Amino acid sequence: MLATIDGGADDDTLTGGSYADRLIGGKAMTL
Repeated sequence: MLATIDGGADDDTLTGGSYADRLIGGKAMTL
């Protein structure tokens, strides 16, 4: 899937944040 704006992959283990955290931060690019 597409990478998030912060440069992490869709897999939240690479960004250190959960999917919900990315949604709250406005950084989730895809479902």
